[in-house]
Amino acid sequence: MKNTNALIILAKFPHKDYVKTRLIRYLTDDERLKLYTSLLENTINKLKDIQGVDSFIAYSPRNTQNYFSKFELGLFPQSEGDIGERMFNALSRILTGGYQKAVLVGVDIPDISSTMVLKAFELLSDYDIVFGPARDGGYYLVGLKTLIKEIFEGIEWSTEKTLKQSIKKAMAGGYSVVLTEMLLDIDTIEDVKKAGLL
Repeated sequence: MKNTNALIILAKFPHKDYVKTRLIRYLTDDERLKLYTSLLENTINKLKDIQGVDSFIAYSPRNTQNYFSKFELGLFPQSEGDIGERMFNALSRILTGGYQKAVLVGVDIPDISSTMVLKAFELLSDYDIVFGPARDGGYYLVGLKTLIKEIFEGIEWSTEKTLKQSIKKAMAGGYSVVLTEMLLDIDTIEDVKKAGLL
């Protein structure tokens, strides 16, 4: 451990059964894999060398460590469970491992930048939770300095209600929340077209 801040990149192994399954009707398996691999590599390459931040990949499935080792970052497997459990467990691993602040991001955000990640760490000095809102109602980034489990429980994931419900849970617990800028998350064929990725 070199720094007090750690970034977690939540990633899946590029396989047609795991990635971009909502696009099956619109793209061939090869096109989906190419799209996902491009998003994955773009995200990792942008975020792997942020000044003052140790970066990790939380990968899935568990037997794909060899693939991710080429990125030369810290690696650990995602836990079982829904996306909420997997995010919480990844953040828990980092915050109980000696880091003071943890930020977690997905790999489906073409416009994410190291500046945005650094801003999230900065905001955590004054707030309990930072969310990066996605245009579809979810979020592409979450940052914590203490473990807050309830924001990952009882949430309708991958819906337009996801972020609203997470914020409601945070407010109910008395936690302070701040949002970073809204970005496009690549999930649907409309998102792919909007981002000019086709």
